[in-house]
Amino acid sequence: DEPSVIITQWPCVLKRDYNDEDKSKFGTAFKSQCKVIDEDCIGCKLCLKTGCPSLGFNKENKKAIINKNTCVGCEICLHECPTGAIVKEDK
Repeated sequence: DEPSVIITQWPCVLKRDYNDEDKSKFGTAFKSQCKVIDEDCIGCKLCLKTGCPSLGFNKENKKAIINKNTCVGCEICLHECPTGAIVKEDK
């Protein structure tokens, strides 16, 4: 409910460009993405509180969604999901 700041060295979709040094430093990032397993998502929206712009919410089925065009595989949402509905998949 209050403004917050996330300080991280892990890649984030909020960072506009990544060079080859960044990509080699973060090993598994950029090689995988996260996805939502609809059957396991309870629609709690906790993942949305991470502030990741790749995350959204489908109002029709009341489930979280991840934009595959912008997800860099940082796994922040994966760690926030209380039901394990967000999983990692190879690109």
